[in-house]
Amino acid sequence: MVGKVTIKAVDSDHVEKDDSFSKAYAFYIALSETPEPVWVELFMSRYESTFTSLKREMTIQGNRVRVVTAPGEEEDHVRFLRQVVDETNKDVDEYNKKLARQAAGQSALKKMEDAEARQIKERLKKISIS
Repeated sequence: MVGKVTIKAVDSDHVEKDDSFSKAYAFYIALSETPEPVWVELFMSRYESTFTSLKREMTIQGNRVRVVTAPGEEEDHVRFLRQVVDETNKDVDEYNKKLARQAAGQSALKKMEDAEARQIKERLKKISIS
């Protein structure tokens, strides 16, 4: 199962100039943990498919998200990131449910195959070669 990730804090101590555009800066947002690859994939898919006029570059780096912004847009980017993280965690719930259904289906199939194998063994025991 894939674990959920939450936003822990905005790192106000690490702001750096970015070369994406002339007034670009980057800041970091700490996550509750380093996300699993599936979570990152779901996050990036959700991020890329969400329309907003303020969308800038966001990249996951370990247990942090690096956010590119212009001066004065920081709060909007944090709000947007919170929305994408919340939606990603809903996607994780669905992903985990799907995995559980697949596991249950595989378990039921294995039980059915085992029962069939037992029946075949019983029939084979009754076959006489003489």
